[in-house]
Amino acid sequence: MHILLALRDELCWQARKLGSLHDAGMVEEPLKAVAEFATSAINHFADNENCRRIFQIYDKKVSDTVAFHNEDRKFQQEVRATLGSVFGSAETRKELLAPWTSDTAAYTFWFAMRGTFQTWLEDDSRFDLKSDGMRIVQTMLSSYQRADLVTG
Repeated sequence: MHILLALRDELCWQARKLGSLHDAGMVEEPLKAVAEFATSAINHFADNENCRRIFQIYDKKVSDTVAFHNEDRKFQQEVRATLGSVFGSAETRKELLAPWTSDTAAYTFWFAMRGTFQTWLEDDSRFDLKSDGMRIVQTMLSSYQRADLVTG
């Protein structure tokens, strides 16, 4: 379980970094910051096949345990809270395209990222985390932005 939590912390580190920068008022472009967070996490895991194998083994062995579900819930809450805060800044700045709100954007983005990583972890997956995962992130983020922000 400790290895699994260490790997989760590695992924969560990206969200914690984003949250710290946001809390310090250093996130000038919230949607760009979310894109950078997602890109960094995807690139880290796409470039590390050993992480994928370890995640697969632990996912099969402990995913049905109560301890795993409790840790998984804490992890989700932490990442979604960070995303919600950053998307909240985008909403305040009127950068989110209607009908998106900070809550719907954060939840949708979280589930898109989670689904991306789950698909990547499947046995015999032909899912290319780097190219397919980045395409998913870009599609999600472009749906959030006002057209004038996307085109310049």
